[in-house]
Amino acid sequence: MPKGVVNAYYERGVKIMYPWQAQAMDAISRSRSNMVLTLPTSAGKTFSAEIAMLHCCLTRNKTALLVVPYVALVVEKLAALSRVAKQADLYVAGYHGPHGRLPPLRRPGILIATPEK
Repeated sequence: MPKGVVNAYYERGVKIMYPWQAQAMDAISRSRSNMVLTLPTSAGKTFSAEIAMLHCCLTRNKTALLVVPYVALVVEKLAALSRVAKQADLYVAGYHGPHGRLPPLRRPGILIATPEK
């Protein structure tokens, strides 16, 4: 992961990964298969998903899609991930209601969407 990304998470208060997050990230970095991560509430699933998406964008030159249940979460994740992704020269875009660029840019990045209007 680029140093700027690590620093951006550090500034957000993420100082160290939980052991299960580090194991999941190790598995993701060695595999090209899909993966399911199940953890209890407040165990760090969202952070794990963010790191997995960033890894995919950076190492596979792909765009990742994050689907969240509410518009408020799109706005929240858009703000948080934009600061982190900027450090890796990736773009982040939000899609809710009439918002969002269609078609999306054809470059690696993270699209955050919700079915809520």
